[in-house]
Amino acid sequence: MSILVKDASYVVTQNKKRQVLKDVDIFVEDNEIREIGKKLKAKAEHVINGKWKVVLPGLVNLHTHAAMTLFRGFADDMDLFEWLNKRIWPIEDKLNEEDVFWGTMLANIEMIKSGTTSFLDMYYFMDEVAKASQKTGMRGFLSIPVTDKEFSGDKDRITRAESFIKKWKNTPRIYPSVGPHSIYLCSAENLQKSDEISKKNSTILNIHLSETEKEVKDSLKKFGKTPVSYMKKLGMLSPRLVTAHSIWVSEKEIQLLAKSGTNVAHCPISNMKLASGLAPIYQMIRHGVNVGLGTDSVASNNNLNLFEEIKISALLQKMKHKDSKIVNAQEALDMGTLNGARALGMKTKLGSVENGMLADLITIDISKPHLYPVHDIVSHLVYSASGSDVNDSIIDGEIVMKDRKIMSVDETETIHKFESQVQNLFSR
Repeated sequence: MSILVKDASYVVTQNKKRQVLKDVDIFVEDNEIREIGKKLKAKAEHVINGKWKVVLPGLVNLHTHAAMTLFRGFADDMDLFEWLNKRIWPIEDKLNEEDVFWGTMLANIEMIKSGTTSFLDMYYFMDEVAKASQKTGMRGFLSIPVTDKEFSGDKDRITRAESFIKKWKNTPRIYPSVGPHSIYLCSAENLQKSDEISKKNSTILNIHLSETEKEVKDSLKKFGKTPVSYMKKLGMLSPRLVTAHSIWVSEKEIQLLAKSGTNVAHCPISNMKLASGLAPIYQMIRHGVNVGLGTDSVASNNNLNLFEEIKISALLQKMKHKDSKIVNAQEALDMGTLNGARALGMKTKLGSVENGMLADLITIDISKPHLYPVHDIVSHLVYSASGSDVNDSIIDGEIVMKDRKIMSVDETETIHKFESQVQNLFSR
């Protein structure tokens, strides 16, 4: 497939110089960006009108539990452990494959329509998450969870993780990995076995870490160490590791994360909603920790709109430190694009609009009242734009949304099947 984005008003490249180009064309062939310039003569099968559009790299959602769209609005106004123990885990015990498939189908549509092109997911029945991602055209980085708790008869989670990676590792747009849930649901043995699988297969290692003050206190009591220090003791801090939340970390722990190249998935809205705390993102950035952004699950957010996370990530740090200059618009946009790609091991392939990069692109319609006038387009993307302003989405060189219409699947039919599945789940 070949695509020509014609006369793009702005291209926010996110290249090393953070260049913003004006009135240019972008030629995509197969799944790569081949040429960027003015009045290109390239002929393409598909043309996207870029007038009054901003082109930028597709957003990277670095922490999701996609199928939890099933539980949107089901468990609000509760702290994390009450939320898990009283509401989420009991209903998850009733889940089946179809639930997860349709929950992920809806999630992927929601992400596409709000600008996300890649997501890092951890949930149950991950084969169904992979199938839904294939069907919708999303780029899925999918971590099969490992816990000490038996789920749906799955007694040997380590073997299952290895089988999952083997099954999906050569599938276009699907990047299988392993996700030990947390230090409080995984033994040291299962944590280290997960790390071994990650090393052996050169995959991401995905974990919840230092999400609550309770987790830190429990870790000190049980292990005599904070969660980050415990992970260091186990030899698990590395550039392969993505730690979700990482709210309750000290300056010393931040230095450990930075020195080891460990990545952090910051989930500001979920953290606020569950009152888990405010992550020290400014300090992390200052020490050189790679910080990306995640929505967490719809059940604790309650949407998958990464534009909200980008804006809130900047505003919260300004408020916390009483300094309007820190975590500026460019840094916030980096967290939603480049930093996420780097955390996924894809910094040479995703996260910027440059020749030779994979063609994961979105366009933003700026012909709207809330996006006038344009003094600074990066400022607009961070502080003014919303997911609903996304007009087109290209993933791996395929147009998956054009003029707000999902091209890969029937959106209306998906919603109807999803609603039916929700009714089925909650009647069990």
